[in-house]
Amino acid sequence: MRVPFRLIAFILIVFISLTGCTGTKRAANNVVQGSIPADITDPKYILLVERDKYVRPSVLETAMKKYYPAAYEIVKAEQLNSDKKYDDVSKYRYLVQFRNGSGGSYSNGQTHVIYSDEFVTDRKENKAFPATNLVAGSYGQSLMLFCRALPKK
Repeated sequence: MRVPFRLIAFILIVFISLTGCTGTKRAANNVVQGSIPADITDPKYILLVERDKYVRPSVLETAMKKYYPAAYEIVKAEQLNSDKKYDDVSKYRYLVQFRNGSGGSYSNGQTHVIYSDEFVTDRKENKAFPATNLVAGSYGQSLMLFCRALPKK
């Protein structure tokens, strides 16, 4: 007996939908210890989220507005160097940046997984924290995982 293609496709879509939701919750619990500063959401700081040319600001804005509990600004790398207001490292202490990559392959050798991971820099102490290892398939999802992994007060 042959199983219809549509039935297989439907089952596959349902399976991916259900496992995708639990995966993000589990992933937020797997953050690398010491990768997110304990005081990152302190009201005296404004978190800087660096965006690159590959992401629309609205994607980052939506994720941050929904999940980040404190003040933040989304900036381009050039702004950090040209806008003097960001020289105030006691106010704009922490910077979140993304690391992009890919891994895995199909049997024909093509890459099939593209991901982003974030890391935090303490601009006041000139210290880079280790990458969070919260790998996601999009910038928005990556920020959601980051915010879910924030230290609890």
